[in-house]
Amino acid sequence: MTTLQLTERFEDHREIKNLMGKYVSSLLLNWEGKVYDSFWSKADDVCLGFNNGYYKGAEAVKGYYEAVAAATAVKGKVLQKIFPDELGKLSDEELYGVGPFEAKPLTSPYIIIADDRKTAKALWMSAGYNIDVETCGPVGHWCWGTFAVDFRLEDGQWKIWHLLYTLDVNNIGGQDWAAEPVPYEDLPEFAEIADIVIPEPNVKQEVRKLYSPDRPFTKLPPVPVAYATFADTFSYGI
Repeated sequence: MTTLQLTERFEDHREIKNLMGKYVSSLLLNWEGKVYDSFWSKADDVCLGFNNGYYKGAEAVKGYYEAVAAATAVKGKVLQKIFPDELGKLSDEELYGVGPFEAKPLTSPYIIIADDRKTAKALWMSAGYNIDVETCGPVGHWCWGTFAVDFRLEDGQWKIWHLLYTLDVNNIGGQDWAAEPVPYEDLPEFAEIADIVIPEPNVKQEVRKLYSPDRPFTKLPPVPVAYATFADTFSYGI
């Protein structure tokens, strides 16, 4: 490669790392309502995958983030009713984000840029945690899994094209993460949380099982390898 090409590759790696850093930081800040327009590709076949299936297409992916943002607003309102002295004077804007806390730190980045520099692929491990407001009150979960992402270069900027976030561990803090979680008792003051609806993936399938002592050996998403164009490689989407 020429010096210019090598420099472009260095900048591509840095921009992709920064893009994903901004993405997980936005989840931490409960900015789900902003992430689609900020970070996602304009391609028709965008795809967001979890253990239980895929949100396929722009409408489904954006609808998922909008539903999470709406749920965050409801949870803040519920907490405001329960803690009027601490939260009663907050406006809706100030109240938004109170309660849920989702940390997904990224480690061990493995990034491959296509030879034609139109797409890229990357894999990260993530050992994080999620504090959510449930019908039993605030609950913390350990969330250990993998981000596997395809990117597109659009108008000189890298964008998320297909994102697969699968978990091996998703269990309540303080409980045995290799066993079935034991739910806490519902509390009447949090009953409104039960009315929150997050749409199911529009492509339902078991993408990955959570870890359990009897789970067969399960490979991680495939590691990206060097490729010329996207037609020469696999997809982290459907």
